[in-house]
Amino acid sequence: MSRFASPPAAAPAVRCTGTASDVSETPAGLVSRIASAIPWILAVYVALMFVATHMPAAHIPKSLPGSDKHWHFLAYFGLGVILSVWGRSRPSNWPWIALAIAAVYGIVDELLQIPVGRTADIEDWIADIAGAGSGVALVAIISAIGVRTGLRWTRAS
Repeated sequence: MSRFASPPAAAPAVRCTGTASDVSETPAGLVSRIASAIPWILAVYVALMFVATHMPAAHIPKSLPGSDKHWHFLAYFGLGVILSVWGRSRPSNWPWIALAIAAVYGIVDELLQIPVGRTADIEDWIADIAGAGSGVALVAIISAIGVRTGLRWTRAS
């Protein structure tokens, strides 16, 4: 007899069809409910990003170490993830559209910082695009794995 336990039985397939009450009892139901809230999450996230990036330079905490490029990367990584999840039911070229939206928002964001006494920096914009691209790529990878395993991103009806 082996000292290793036998592998657990395969989990039942996730059911993604039926009424909202049926779906909400499965992992797919959780994904579905989150997906249906994405427009609100996106609106709040963009508003918070706008407020944070348009604070006058005098109000930015000096305790943040080093370059701000990692903050740009992380903020736009989140934006890329949210835009990608929001676009899961849209056309197959949506990841490129999500990246373009994030890139345009990054340009506008950088330029609108000038009136509040901050500078527009091309390196910040590059960090923005890198972060958004990484977020979009992460969702694409997770989605590809989900398709292979049968878990699909759907919206609650």
